[in-house]
Amino acid sequence: MTRPLIFRGQKVEDARDAYLVTQALIGTTDRPQTKDKGCVSVECMQRWFVHLIETNALPANERILIGDILATLGDTRFDPTTYYLPKDKTWGFVEIPAGKFIMGTRQEDIPALMKKFGGDVNLYESETPQHLVDLPRYFIARYLVTGAQFKHFVKVSHYKPDDKDSLREPDNCPACYVTWRDAIAYCDWLTKTLKKEQKTPEPLASLLRKEQWRITLPNEPQWEKAARTTDGRLFAWGDEFDSDKANIDSNINTTSAVGCFPKGTNHYGLQDMTGNVWEWTRSVYANYPYNLKDKKREDLKAKNVARVLRGGAFGNNKRYARCAYRLRLSPDGRSKYYGFRVAASPF
Repeated sequence: MTRPLIFRGQKVEDARDAYLVTQALIGTTDRPQTKDKGCVSVECMQRWFVHLIETNALPANERILIGDILATLGDTRFDPTTYYLPKDKTWGFVEIPAGKFIMGTRQEDIPALMKKFGGDVNLYESETPQHLVDLPRYFIARYLVTGAQFKHFVKVSHYKPDDKDSLREPDNCPACYVTWRDAIAYCDWLTKTLKKEQKTPEPLASLLRKEQWRITLPNEPQWEKAARTTDGRLFAWGDEFDSDKANIDSNINTTSAVGCFPKGTNHYGLQDMTGNVWEWTRSVYANYPYNLKDKKREDLKAKNVARVLRGGAFGNNKRYARCAYRLRLSPDGRSKYYGFRVAASPF
């Protein structure tokens, strides 16, 4: 899908522009309700666009166009007074209960996966052997870290990202062109910030201040459990791929505003666990089974080691969207395809 230039890098001047452009693009005759029938307020347009995105009321390509317009008006799902975090009671952090889950892929399932999704055996073998991992509870972000969140961090902390393109994404799209180092720096800043912030919601505030939890990248098991829950499903929503549930393996060919694929919301209420951008984890790439007691596996100071990304990105084939798929990359890697989400964790 090719977008008009207005949606990336140009400003929609007011709500009337947004309304008229929307009519032209999607042919809608619906008009948001306002007290003054002679105008369309910014606030009304913002609410309308969020509704169109969150209710799956339009085809995917049209939802993404709406998301781009919403970025220029201001996406009301996020609060600029609280670091552009989600405007909900938990600031977007979702609790993942303690317990065991199925991690990885069974060796005997590889032939069927190759037949269904293609690729050779090497594409799947790093996911074996399948094993149970028992995790304590943790929290993970409902959305990917957005352009607005990352740009705010850079502005207030005077951090210098490894790639200036990381500051050019629309505010409600995933931050991308971020290296692993950039992602860790954001996490460290957010840990310190939320510890000091008086409005930080419970239980997050107490966990950070009293129990020394921190905001960090999820490790591989945390990411995979959050994505596939406890039943070993292939994708965040189930075992069958559906292009209307994720920004991957389609003709969209770019990032989309977070949460544009509500049908892909998983059991925990998480968005974009499949597709949009690859997500950095804090884990060093190594063979399975995953040993949580192995400190080298999550050594944040280790140099010249590959880190793991999960989830697939907009330009990938659906085989990479499987929850078990692991991508290894140098921590200096950066592109339009790479972003991250944060977790709150005791380790």
